[in-house]
Formats: sequence, structure tokens, C-alpha cells
Amino acid sequence: MKKLLLSLVAAFAAFSMSAQSFNIEQPVKWSASYEKIGQDLYEIIITGTIADQSWHIYDMTEYENGPNSTILTIVENDNVKAEGKPYMKSKVIKKYEPMYEQEIGICTGKIIAAQKVKVTGSGDITLYAVIEWQACDEGHCLPPTEEEFKIIIKR
Repeated sequence: MKKLLLSLVAAFAAFSMSAQSFNIEQPVKWSASYEKIGQDLYEIIITGTIADQSWHIYDMTEYENGPNSTILTIVENDNVKAEGKPYMKSKVIKKYEPMYEQEIGICTGKIIAAQKVKVTGSGDITLYAVIEWQACDEGHCLPPTEEEFKIIIKR
């Protein structure tokens, strides 16, 4: 009976710890802005802040058999076309990850992802940008998360 009780207590503790990991608040807070960088050319800037330095996200490199990379998508329309590929403007730290058996790029602190867009038409232009990321610390990773931004370019 004592063994059964200990087993039940251990199972409950493991379940509670697992359930608590699902209640972790997302450590990355995002905002969106833009800058005019040329004739009808704008840079869409998505800025993330991670206050707790024990957390990180992965860079935009597509890893084979690796972690979930950060993805920035501009939803194109008749007046907005992406120019080139999205890129990181913030510092990327490269380190070997034994779990993935390869060098992986991570970002901490202030994260800046960007994408150049060509804008046509007159007046204010509305576009949507979606950032997808996965936050991890040394113990575990949160599920991949995405956030959409409505950006109005004032012309």
C-alpha cells in the first residue's frame, strides 16, 4: 500500500510539473514598425524583447533536423511585394547544440527581424506581417507561436 501511495504521489507531482510548463507566460513581446529606405521601398521591422535572459529564440536559418526557426512573412497584396528574403538585424549567437548535432543560431534580449517591401499605389497602404517563433530555455521549449501585425504605411 505504501508503494502504491508513493507511486501515486510521484505521478501527481510529475503531472503537476508538466501542467505548470504549459502555464509559462510567453517570454517574447513583439511590436511592428517601418522605415522608408528608398523610392517606394520600405523596411518592415518586427522587434521582439525577451526580458528574462534565460530564454532565447532561434534565428531565421532553416535547419535540417534542427529547431523551429523564426519566420517572418509579409502578406503580399496588389500594393505590397516583398523584396528579397527576410533577415535578422540583431545579433545572432552561433553555438553547437548537441541535441541537434549542429551549430545553431540563437537570439536573446532585443530581437529585430526585417523585410524590405516595394509599395505601389497612392495614399496610405495597409499590409500584414506575421512573425512565427519558438521560445526555449535550457530546460524546455514552448510550442511554436505566431503573431500578426497590421501595419499602415503613411505616404
